[in-house]
Amino acid sequence: MNRAPLAFLLITTICVQFLFGTAQRGDVLFIRGVKYYIQTNPLERYFEQNPERRPWSIELFQNLFIFGLTTFQTVISTDLWRGYVASWKLEDSKLILTDVQIQDANPLPFEEATWRSVLDKIFPGQREVFAEWYSGHIIVPTGKLAKYVHMGYASEYKSYLIYWLKNGVITKEWRGKRRAFKKFRKAQFELFKKTDKYRIAWLEERKNPDNADLSDRELEEFLFQFYTEEIMSMMGESIR
Repeated sequence: MNRAPLAFLLITTICVQFLFGTAQRGDVLFIRGVKYYIQTNPLERYFEQNPERRPWSIELFQNLFIFGLTTFQTVISTDLWRGYVASWKLEDSKLILTDVQIQDANPLPFEEATWRSVLDKIFPGQREVFAEWYSGHIIVPTGKLAKYVHMGYASEYKSYLIYWLKNGVITKEWRGKRRAFKKFRKAQFELFKKTDKYRIAWLEERKNPDNADLSDRELEEFLFQFYTEEIMSMMGESIR
């Protein structure tokens, strides 16, 4: 019986999230009992430091030792390339993780996938987790959708709430309208353009034959939209 190259499958599964530009489903944040879908993924910072704790990494090692006998049933949908939805709350000015859910494929035809919690697999024995690993912004759309963009978190809303966090603790917050937020987002992008990650991405995409017809401005706009979540969550400019 053939055995799957486990490391290859793991790397492929982790990397696939970066290959598609579909609009993404946000994590959930409860603020004074009100539910919001945020344009930031604080748990990604934790997984960058602990890649083996990513939900589908755990599932792979548990379920794919013998390929063909046990199959990997977790759903990775096009609007959720990171593979999970995390739930958060704010308590005493702290960001608290309350759940992490993934989708399982339903064996019955035409039935929707079902959700299940994997918080205990990522953080064994913990019901709530203080996000001390996270420093950056939390972007909370609070108004109606103003402009839909079919890529990541690039869609725009009429109003926003932004939290600044240092090691999981809120240090500042801001509420405002779309126009002010767009200026802030532009300033964040200017900071991102100074990073090695941006320079490498620019060179790679410029060499891509599929982008031969794109002007430099169009390519820059593509990178801006593709990396929106990372750009907006990184600690940077103060909003005015």
